[in-house]
Amino acid sequence: MLVLLVTAANAQSGHNYKYQYKASCKCIISKDNPAGIEQVSVFPYKTDPDVHEHNCGFFGKTAKTKVDTFSLKDFSPNNFSCYPCMGFQPNTKYAFCFPGKDDFSSVTVCIVVDEKGEIKEEKYTGSK
Repeated sequence: MLVLLVTAANAQSGHNYKYQYKASCKCIISKDNPAGIEQVSVFPYKTDPDVHEHNCGFFGKTAKTKVDTFSLKDFSPNNFSCYPCMGFQPNTKYAFCFPGKDDFSSVTVCIVVDEKGEIKEEKYTGSK
C-alpha cells in the first residue's frame, strides 16, 4: 500500500503546470495552477523560443481574486499591469512564459501573429 502511495506521489509531482491557448477567446488559460496566473513574461523570437530577442514585456497580476485567463485580444487585460509593456507586431512569433511548479522551469506557450493580425498557436515541444 505504501509503495502505491509513493509511486502515485512521484508520478503526480513529475508534471509541470499546464497552460493552453484557446482560440475561441484568444486567450491563454491555466489548466491546473492552483494559484492561477500571477505573472507572464512575453518575448518575441525568430526560430527558438528559448533563444528569444532582447525586448520583452512583463505582466503582473493586480486582481485580488484568482485569475485563470490571460487575454490576448487587447494584450493588456484589466487584471494585470505591465512593465515594460509590449504589443503585437505582424509576422512575429511570441513566447509567453508562465511560472512552473517549484523546482520546474517556466512553461512556454508560443503564439504567432500573421500579416493580418490573426493570432494562432505555434506548437512548441522544447523544454518542459
